[in-house]
Amino acid sequence: MIVTTPEKWDVITRKSSDMSLSMLVKLLIIDEVHLLNDDRGPVIEALVARTLRQVESTQTMIRIVGLSATLPNYLEVAQFLRVNPDIGLFFFDSSYRPVPLAQQYIGISEHNFQARNNLLNEICYNKVVDSLRQGHQAMVFVHSRKDTGKTADKLVELNQKNDEIELFMNDAHPQCELMKREVLKSRNKQLVQLFEHGIGIHHAGMLRADRGLTERLFSDGLLKVLVCTATLAWGVNLPAHTVVIKASMELEKLILDVDVDFELGQQPSHYSCWFSTNKAWLFAMKPLRPFQCQTFMCSRFLSLFDMVVAIAGNELVQQILVSHYGCFGGYMHSTSGDLSHHSRKCSATRALRLHAFNIRRQVIIQENGTQLYDPKAGGWRDLGMLDVMQIFGRAGRPQFDKSGEGIIITTHDKLAYYLRLLTSQLPIESQFISSLRDNLNAEVVLGTVTNVKEACAWLGYTYLFIRMKMNPLAYGIGWDEVIADPCLTLKQRALVSDAARALDKAKMMRFDEKSGNFYCTELGRIASHFYIQYSSVETYNEMLGRHMNDSEVIDMVAHSSEFENIVVREEEHNELENMVRTSCPLEVKGGPSNKHGKVSILIQLYISRGSIDSFSLVSDAAYISASLARIMRALFEICLRRGWCEMSSFMLDYCKAVDRQIWPHQHPLRQFDKDISLEILRKLEERGADLDRLREMEEKDIGALIRYAPGGKLVKQYLGYFPLIHLTATVSPITRTVLKVDLLITPDFIWKDRFHGAAQHWWILVEDSENDHIYHSELFTLTKRMAKAEPQKLSFTVPIFEPHPPQYYIRAVSDSWLHSEALYTISFHNLALPEGRTSHTELLDLKPLPVTALGNKTYEALYKFSHFNPIQTQTFHVLYHTDENVLLGAPTGSGKTISAELAMLHLFNTQPDMKVCI
Repeated sequence: MIVTTPEKWDVITRKSSDMSLSMLVKLLIIDEVHLLNDDRGPVIEALVARTLRQVESTQTMIRIVGLSATLPNYLEVAQFLRVNPDIGLFFFDSSYRPVPLAQQYIGISEHNFQARNNLLNEICYNKVVDSLRQGHQAMVFVHSRKDTGKTADKLVELNQKNDEIELFMNDAHPQCELMKREVLKSRNKQLVQLFEHGIGIHHAGMLRADRGLTERLFSDGLLKVLVCTATLAWGVNLPAHTVVIKASMELEKLILDVDVDFELGQQPSHYSCWFSTNKAWLFAMKPLRPFQCQTFMCSRFLSLFDMVVAIAGNELVQQILVSHYGCFGGYMHSTSGDLSHHSRKCSATRALRLHAFNIRRQVIIQENGTQLYDPKAGGWRDLGMLDVMQIFGRAGRPQFDKSGEGIIITTHDKLAYYLRLLTSQLPIESQFISSLRDNLNAEVVLGTVTNVKEACAWLGYTYLFIRMKMNPLAYGIGWDEVIADPCLTLKQRALVSDAARALDKAKMMRFDEKSGNFYCTELGRIASHFYIQYSSVETYNEMLGRHMNDSEVIDMVAHSSEFENIVVREEEHNELENMVRTSCPLEVKGGPSNKHGKVSILIQLYISRGSIDSFSLVSDAAYISASLARIMRALFEICLRRGWCEMSSFMLDYCKAVDRQIWPHQHPLRQFDKDISLEILRKLEERGADLDRLREMEEKDIGALIRYAPGGKLVKQYLGYFPLIHLTATVSPITRTVLKVDLLITPDFIWKDRFHGAAQHWWILVEDSENDHIYHSELFTLTKRMAKAEPQKLSFTVPIFEPHPPQYYIRAVSDSWLHSEALYTISFHNLALPEGRTSHTELLDLKPLPVTALGNKTYEALYKFSHFNPIQTQTFHVLYHTDENVLLGAPTGSGKTISAELAMLHLFNTQPDMKVCI
C-alpha cells in the first residue's frame, strides 16, 4: 500500500526507467477528486490519463476509485474515470448525512465602512455566543492569516464588553492546568494570550507544533472557539457544531494616477496632505530626491489612504490609494520641520493648491467579504461552493451532536451568488490547459506520445476533453466551431500544436511540423524528471550562462516560477533587512522589497541556518526549501548535459550546499558539525587550515593550531571519516580520435555507516579545461564492501581532437560531500596515436563477375540476376574458394547477405555433411 500525494506519484510514473513500482499497482484511489477544479487538478488528470493508457497498452487491469464529498457534475467525472454509471457510480445526497446541517446566509447592506465592520463583528460574536450557550463549540473561518488574530482579539474585546467571560472560559476542564503548561512553552505569544480566553487561532503560517497543539486543545474541548483559515477545512478533520464563514471587510481601494501642478516653481522640502472630506492630517513625508519613489504610512491612521510619491523636477506624479470614494480634493502644505508628530493641524509656511487632476486609469479592488486571495490571479476571488461545502463539512459531529450549523456572513450583494450556488451547484471545470505544456513534455519523455496524432488521443483521456464538449464556451470555443467540428478534433490538434511549438521554442523537445513527430531532448527530460515547470525552463534558458557568480545563481533560482506565489508583506520588511545584514553573505539583487529579493534572502538564510521570527516567513521559507534541492539538481544536470566544466562543478557545489546547509566557502569539516564543536570549526576557518594541510599535521600540531589540545585528536579522527579517493589511469588509443581510459579508484577513508550509509556516489568527469568542455561523465557508486576490497576499475572511451590539447583532467567529485574530490591529469605530450591511414579496403574497378562463375547449375538457379555486384565480385574468390576468415563491413543494401551465402556454398562444396550455424 502506498499513500502519497498526486504530485509524488506523478514524479514516479514519469520515469520510463523505473516502471516496476507503477506496474505493481492494481488499485488507484483518488481522494478529493473534486480538486480537478483546483490548481492541482491537472496532476490528477495526467495521472488518470496515464493509468488508463497503461491499462490499454499492457492489458493489465488497474481499478480506479474516486472519492468526493462535494461533486456537482459527478456523471462527467465518472465518464472521465471510465466508470460504468449503472454499477460503479454511487451518489449520496444530503439526506444521507448522519447529522442534519442548518445553513444561514446573512447579508450586510451597511455602506459606511466603520459601521459595516462593527456590525460584522457583532453578528459573528452573537452567532458564536448562541452556540456556546447551547454547550457547543464554534469555528470561525476567515480569509487571511492576519485576520485570524484580529478576529480573535475582537471576540475577546466583545466578550469582555458584554461581560460574558464565563461562556468562553475553560478553567473547569480537568486537563486545563496540564495543557496550560504546554501552551506556555509555545513561542507564539498570541496563541498563549488567547488560550486564557478559551479562543484559539489556526493558519498555515504557524509552526507545525503550534498547529498540532491548537488542534488537540480544540478537540479536547479546552478551546471553545477556533478562528482559522480555509486550510483547516481542507487539510484537518477537526469538526465543531457551529461553523461561521466571516467576511473580512477590507477597504475598497481605488488606484489612481494623478497629475499635480504647482502654482510655485519651488519644491517644498517636506509635504503633508489634508483632505477636507475627513478633516484630519494624514502623514508627513520626508524630502525626496528626483526620480526617487517611496511608500509612506499615516501617522494618524484614520482608514484613509497610503500615498506613493515620485518627484521629477517640478512635476509631482502621485499614485494615491484612496479608501473612500470621492477623496479627490485637498491642499498640500510645505514646512521646514518634521510633521510626524502633528495630528490635527500644520503650521504651513507656503500653501500650494493641488489641481489639474487627470485620472488616467482606475483599478478597483473589491471588498474581500467572502473572498480568498489568489496569488496566481494576483487578486481576490469569491469563495466557490466547493470551498463553502468543505468548510460547512466541519459542522456537526456524528458521535457528539444531533445537528450542525453553517453560517455565512457576507455583503448583501453576494447573497444571490451563494443562494444560486446552493440550489444549482455549478459544475467543476478542468484546469488542464494551464499545465498542458508540462504534461505533454512528460508524456513525450515517457515515450507514450511521439506525434500529434498520439497527443490528440492522449488528450481524449483527460477531463478537459469531456468538459470541452459539455461547456465549450468556458474553453474559448465558439458555437460555430462546435457546429463545424462536433468532435472538437481541430481544437484538440490546435491545443497540442500550440503546446508543442512552445516546448520546441524552449528546447524541451523538437517538433517537426511537417511530419507531426515529437523528439525528446535532454532539457525536456531533465524538466520532466525534476518536475520543473515550463516557465522556469524559459527563465533558465534566458539567465543561465557558462560563467556566473554566486549571487547571479541564487537570483536565477529566485526567479523560478515555482516561487511565483511568494509575496512581500509589509510587516516582514524590517526582519528581511535584518536577515540581509546577518545571514546573507551574497548580494541580494532587488533587495528585500522585491519578491525575488525576498526569495533570494530566504534561500541564503536556509543555507546559513538562520533563525526566523515572523510566522509568515517561516511558512515561506519552508515552501522554498522544499523545492530548492530539486531545482539545484536540475540546474546541475542542465550544465552537465551542456558540457560546461566550470558551471557543472559550481552547481554541484550548490546542490551539496543546499543538502548540507553549508556554504561552499566554509570549512569542509563543518559537515561533521554535530560532532565537532563550532568553536573548533571557527578556529580552523580563521587559521586557513584546509584538509590537505590538516592531513599532513600531527594531532598535537592541530591541537596547538586551534589552542585546544584534545581537539587535535578529534579533528584527526574525523579527517579519517572524510571521504577521500585516489585516481590512477592508463590511456590506450583506439583510433586517432578515440581514447580508451582504464581508471583505478582507490578509497582512502574509514567507512562509518552513520556518515556514509550503504553507498557513496562520485561523479567521474573527463574535462578539457582549455575548451571548458566535459567529454565524459558518469556516476560511480562505491559500496561499503567495495571500499574494503581491491581498487575499483572503471573503463570508458573519450574523444580526442586535433590539434591535441595539452591534457585532459579526470575528476572524481563526491555527489554528497563538499570538497571531497580527486584529480588525475592525462598528458598528451608523449601519446603515440595510430597513423592517419584509411582503414577500409579500396573498392577495385573490376569487371562484374557472372553468376556462372559458381560452376554449379543448382547454385546458379538460386539467383535471378546475371552478374554479382562490385563488392561481391571483389570478395568472390576469398569467400567461395578459400577457408580464410573474413570481416565484411558495407552499407545496407550492398549485398552482404549474398556474400555470406557464397561462404555457405563453399562449405557445401567441400564438406557436404556439415551444417551452417548463423
